[in-house]
Amino acid sequence: THLVNHPHHLPPAEAAPAYMAYLTGSFALFEVARLQRGDTVLVTGASSGTGLAALKMARAAGLVAIATTRSAAKRQVLRDAGATYVVVTEEEDVVATVLARTEGRGVDLVYDGVGGPMVTLLGDVVARRGWYLLYGLSGGVDIAFPVTAQFRGSWHFHVYKVLEFTGSETMGLPRDEAALQRGLEFVNAGLADGTLDVRIDRTFALADVALAHAYMERAGHAGKVVLTV
Repeated sequence: THLVNHPHHLPPAEAAPAYMAYLTGSFALFEVARLQRGDTVLVTGASSGTGLAALKMARAAGLVAIATTRSAAKRQVLRDAGATYVVVTEEEDVVATVLARTEGRGVDLVYDGVGGPMVTLLGDVVARRGWYLLYGLSGGVDIAFPVTAQFRGSWHFHVYKVLEFTGSETMGLPRDEAALQRGLEFVNAGLADGTLDVRIDRTFALADVALAHAYMERAGHAGKVVLTV
């Protein structure tokens, strides 16, 4: 557990989900992949709270962000969050579109919270010596690893979790104090000046937690679903 002081203007309903989403992305983008201004990141399942946070951080850091989504209805939400390009997976060839948008080079980081069959395809869009970070499996655990693409591109694959930096006693993971401090400084500065914010899709009372879970399982939301006490 780590307590932080959030900017005073931020309501509790926004502050509560902000740090997990933003720190998860901050460590991935800047500590693991070490992205620099002008680099390109592909964010899968980008309408999730974590996905939107990654897009906003990418915009703040001067990165080129490509977002994937299953629904064309979410295109504008993703652009507003910071996506330079949006790929609708039910309508477009993801690999061809991403390669076209990057002039054939591919992306410096695939930030993937979906997993599933898409991993095989996305191996073909990682730039040479780039990174593929898998941090979620909302698309399923049936994954065929793109070993040929990795061998050809010499890129790095990492199954990532925020606990690698925030620490976990039960998992035997020490906290990376320096990285945590850098992440908090970046997030707090962005929340304070409005560069970063939190999109609340819908709020439920704690007694309606079953309804909240059902709502999330329909995958129609864009942003955080919050329970109030």
